[in-house]
Amino acid sequence: MRLYKGIVVMGLNWFKKIKLSNTISKPLFVPQEDDPEVVRGPQEARPKYYKGMRVRDRRKGVVVPQEYGRVDDIRGDQIKIVWNIDDKEKKKEEIFNMVEDTEVLSLIVAEV
Repeated sequence: MRLYKGIVVMGLNWFKKIKLSNTISKPLFVPQEDDPEVVRGPQEARPKYYKGMRVRDRRKGVVVPQEYGRVDDIRGDQIKIVWNIDDKEKKKEEIFNMVEDTEVLSLIVAEV
């Protein structure tokens, strides 16, 4: 950085491209099954969304009744949710990208 008439000016070489290494690094720590420092929970770990999960849509206002649905399929980053399963007239499907649509998916919550 340079000082030019009281203003801080970045130099022309402030950004350098970084060449990534082609080597694969080993993890620093691999836990063993009988390791006393590894704490296991009472239930198995589940992803945020899984097939067959009941969900509730909270994207609409308070006055509009909430829609209920079920996660129908998960393939890679795509998640397919079927809304209003019991009502044939209002039944609809939506497909979300779990990487790009995180804001929308944060308003779709699990039905307990």
